[in-house]
Amino acid sequence: MNRRPFAGLVVVVALLGAAACGSSAKAADPKGTPATNAPLDSAACSYLNAADATALFGIAAAQTPDTARDPAARASCVWKATDNDHHIFLLQIRLYNDAAQYTDTQPNSEHIIGLGTKAVIRKQAGMGSTEVRFVQAGKLGVVSYVVTNIAAKQRKNAFDQADQLVTMMKRNLSRL
Repeated sequence: MNRRPFAGLVVVVALLGAAACGSSAKAADPKGTPATNAPLDSAACSYLNAADATALFGIAAAQTPDTARDPAARASCVWKATDNDHHIFLLQIRLYNDAAQYTDTQPNSEHIIGLGTKAVIRKQAGMGSTEVRFVQAGKLGVVSYVVTNIAAKQRKNAFDQADQLVTMMKRNLSRL
């Protein structure tokens, strides 16, 4: 019996498992508390944690890899959930070391008072998404929330929950 293909499979499975779990020795608890020895993404995942994402989605959220990770971001975190009506909820948090990428000139942008030193929200009805950019202590945070409705009978939009998202972000600002 040739064991080389089996050994290769074990290595691939181990690498995928490590990538899915991050570099943490311990996983986060169900309440979203960052784990000891947490990976780079812990700052973003503690700002808006699993409990926050679950409250926003209305169903249990799970951390998922940031497949579109911005290399300029110092930390990122993505929470995802799918309900029985075929809605996919996605909450992405990215934190940067400076405010160079902050912009408030995009179409459909509105200024937000009380979130960091400056903040703007952009709602895109056609895409059912909301993006909030804010600066806190000279550093940029970008939070994107989208709900996809593929095969869903009832459409949901993230911009319908924009106020809830902003309230949550303001409340959690001290976590940064």
